[in-house]
Order: sequence, then structure tokens, then C-alpha cells
Amino acid sequence: MCEKNSFYMYFDACGICYLFQKLGISEITLAMCSYDYDMAKQGGSVLTRQYTLAKGGTCCDFHYQKK
Repeated sequence: MCEKNSFYMYFDACGICYLFQKLGISEITLAMCSYDYDMAKQGGSVLTRQYTLAKGGTCCDFHYQKK
């Protein structure tokens, strides 16, 4: 699907998940994921996604839509 002023990204690996697991602080990974929404808002976009690797999904599926 193609939408005007939108952008899709799919990740099947996450550096933050990997780093936090190695550091033994994986319980805060979801808090880091929440910043994605704030950053999108600051950039004038809306972020939606169904899955995240941090929640056990097979990918992180980002969809940014310009306001």
C-alpha cells in the first residue's frame, strides 16, 4: 500500500534489545520503545505499529504518517 506523505519501516533485529539484554536491563526496553512515538510527534508525524521485537513480535513495523 502506498500513501502520500507516509513511510514504512520493518526491522527484524534491534540494537537496543540486544544491548539492554547484554547489560542485564532488558526490562526497560519497552520504555525506550515509547520514545519512538514522542520523536514522531516532534517531527510532525504520527507513528503507528502493530508489532515490536521487545514485546516478542517477529519484527518492528513502523508506519509514519505526516500530519
